[in-house]
Amino acid sequence: MNDLQTVNWIDEANHVIQDVKDLVQMIQISDDQPDDKCVYLNLITKERRDYTIKLCELGFCVVSRKINSPKVINESDIVYYETPYSLLSTISNSYCESFGNKLRQKLEKLEANPVFSGRE
Repeated sequence: MNDLQTVNWIDEANHVIQDVKDLVQMIQISDDQPDDKCVYLNLITKERRDYTIKLCELGFCVVSRKINSPKVINESDIVYYETPYSLLSTISNSYCESFGNKLRQKLEKLEANPVFSGRE
């Protein structure tokens, strides 16, 4: 990768955190960052399950069922997801429910706005 293609993984992680923080119990950048080709996130689902998530150019993947544990045990078992949403939908049933509720609330706000509801 040349300098123009270098990804700031911490910035990427911060965007992901802002996007999904209301849909999980906790998400933060892990204290343990073994290299600069990716970033590791600590995640606790609403079901109170702990994960370390890797974000890299291949996407998102679960590397551990513990917080601050970025060491991949078996690389052949790793499944990469294109988005944090697709990963969360496979590890957290409550994520799907939370996402649906958040979407419904946004739609209700739009519907209540006369400009968007056609009641001008």
